[in-house]
Amino acid sequence: MRFLVVEDIKATCEMIVRMISEIVGTDHIIDKSYSQQDALVRIMENDYDILFLDINLPIGTSFDLLQTVLEKKKIQSQIIFLTGQDEREYLMSAIKFSAIDYLYKPIDKDELEEAIRKAEIEISNQAKIGQVNVLMDLVANEKNLKNSTVAFHLSKGKIQNLNTNDILYMAAEGPITQINLSDNTNLTAIKNLGYYKEFLQEHCDFFLISKGLLINLDHLESYDHKSLAVKMKSGITLNCSRRGGKQLKEYLQKSLDKPSLWAQLKNFLNN
Repeated sequence: MRFLVVEDIKATCEMIVRMISEIVGTDHIIDKSYSQQDALVRIMENDYDILFLDINLPIGTSFDLLQTVLEKKKIQSQIIFLTGQDEREYLMSAIKFSAIDYLYKPIDKDELEEAIRKAEIEISNQAKIGQVNVLMDLVANEKNLKNSTVAFHLSKGKIQNLNTNDILYMAAEGPITQINLSDNTNLTAIKNLGYYKEFLQEHCDFFLISKGLLINLDHLESYDHKSLAVKMKSGITLNCSRRGGKQLKEYLQKSLDKPSLWAQLKNFLNN
């Protein structure tokens, strides 16, 4: 196997290289790079099995590096990001919801070994091919994610990329999540609903109508507060909890109270 560690602090980079060597042995090639420019040359000239990428580089970020590489070649490598605890929350969410691994610095050797073992399995079954494209779309479209693609972890290590607009609702079933799609099919994600709900609520117009039901508001047809019944455009009826129903009613009322774009434009022209 061939590895590349991209880290601008030389002492940190060399320490990570030593740790990888201790984990995988000496029969593998472990390259190192201290800059985006040098890393780009190395990635273009070699096919790496695993890339370890520090997010923040002297000039730009690893996302800039990946974007440049994508414009020139297809990335087949598994990627493990190296990041500090204070990295931007959204960037960490983008990494998380593209099913790409990451490690916090200072690097823990046991966590590093676990990440390498996971990557080796994914290399063998090609589980994450295409996840870099998902990541780059999430990073590029931070302000408009309503129809973005998100990665879901299914059983047996499978990764399923789904456009959020294709999801009707998600239902908690203990430690797993049922994903109900607009084509009347469903998938089972091995992560619990809590893993997804904050990101989808904040960025993709999903709403938690009860402790175990997260609906896509783009597919909402009507809500009857008296019966706490939500009707989806597909014809499915779902039940809110009392708290969820109250919050949904308040949210919808606020949305109705907002002036339409046309009303705002007329008001602007009148002034």
